[in-house]
Amino acid sequence: MGRLWEALRYKASGRKGKQEKALALLLAHQTELAQAMKISPSSFRWRAAFHDEKHHPHIHMMIWSADPKQGYLTEKGIEKMRSQLSNEIFRDELLALYQQKNLSYSQVRDAATEAMRRLIREMETGLCHSPVIETEMETLAKILENHQGKKVYGYLKKPVKAQVDAIVDELAKVPEVAECYEQWNQLRDELERYYKDAPREHLPLSRQKEFKAIKNMVIGEAERL
Repeated sequence: MGRLWEALRYKASGRKGKQEKALALLLAHQTELAQAMKISPSSFRWRAAFHDEKHHPHIHMMIWSADPKQGYLTEKGIEKMRSQLSNEIFRDELLALYQQKNLSYSQVRDAATEAMRRLIREMETGLCHSPVIETEMETLAKILENHQGKKVYGYLKKPVKAQVDAIVDELAKVPEVAECYEQWNQLRDELERYYKDAPREHLPLSRQKEFKAIKNMVIGEAERL
């Protein structure tokens, strides 16, 4: 391994710093890589070549086990290795993206809350611009009147949860909410590409676990009707 990297260093003058960083990265994570491939650290063997292409610097890495009985790779193992290396290599980029995603999350939540409260005000005047949400909210309010126990999404029975979900998905059709949710999805897609090759499925808002706060907001507003 040492001879391979010495050869690469001598052949690629001016790129020594990048190669050393790449080598240091692989050395720092070789135990985790061995675990992901079901190889004991003592049997873990690898070779790597660093290619400093102008727009696509990358590493080719070959891994095997000194013990022929060890070593196999699953989809989960690939994701684990990719996650560990990506978190190290793209630390600054990922930090910025996570900060943007957190801000975007707040914008989706706030847009949904404001849209819901505006529709409630319209319902009170008898001029609601979303008859579907008006009907669904009135139905939910009646259901909650007879509900015993905590009026929080996680404690509701499945039919009641389905009612809440239907309202959330209608709320997601409101233009300002839809725009914010689309932006959040784009940021999630960008983050996902650091860890997986398969495209991420865009779920309806009601099925996105991160936005449970919107469901509880809907419940709270229905209680006040």
